[in-house]
Amino acid sequence: MPYPIGCSVWFRLGNANPECSDSPGQSFRPGVVAAVFLDRSAQHILYQIKVGGTEEAEMLSQHELCYAPSTPVNITPSSSSNLLPGEVLMCRVVPSKSYQDTVVQSVLKLKEALAGEQESSDNQGCGNEKLLDILGKLEQIDISRPVLAETRIGKSVNKLAKWDGSLVANKAKGLVERWKEVDRKWKSDNAENEEAGDSSGDDTSVFLYTVLVMKGGNQISVEENVLSDRVAFRKVATVRSEENDSSNSTITTATGLC
Repeated sequence: MPYPIGCSVWFRLGNANPECSDSPGQSFRPGVVAAVFLDRSAQHILYQIKVGGTEEAEMLSQHELCYAPSTPVNITPSSSSNLLPGEVLMCRVVPSKSYQDTVVQSVLKLKEALAGEQESSDNQGCGNEKLLDILGKLEQIDISRPVLAETRIGKSVNKLAKWDGSLVANKAKGLVERWKEVDRKWKSDNAENEEAGDSSGDDTSVFLYTVLVMKGGNQISVEENVLSDRVAFRKVATVRSEENDSSNSTITTATGLC
């Protein structure tokens, strides 16, 4: 469960000044998950959020919530499937279209660099270091299906995947497989949205996390602009561990809860 009972959350994120889209600040409301309900009529989970320090409570859906700073999480590295422990430092909300445009520009620059290096390299090892560096930078970007379609970066990387037995080919194959999974998930999610009558389209927003990542031993790093689907709540042992234990997050079913 993404947000177990006792998990600290933020909701209603937005610009501090709604009339100024360039405002660097943002507003939010803090809360704690008090209960979890399954709305059987709509087939989705709703969270009862207790607003900090008050008796006020609100019923919110998963896409309206994000993890509050200091929340322990696991993060999926963009270059592998192995989870790494970390801690949320900050979360911000940006329009999906704005975020997508930024990613598109970054990917197009790397695509141009990739094409230039391909012309002067071969699969026998010449120039492979620069190609590996470019592919490594692509690994660090959360590329969505719309970005793949607009930039056609998959076609460029797939050419490298056909190089025989080289490090470049192996890294390129890994990226191609990852993007195929992105494509499959996007199609599945959009099919579900269509069935649910969700037509929000470009009016939606995305949460971008800044996460302190613990890589093992004494190594740490800070990763920015991490999408929600790479972050998951991490149970930790505390004095009040029962509040962070997802096994205690009882789901109550309710028909027509909304």
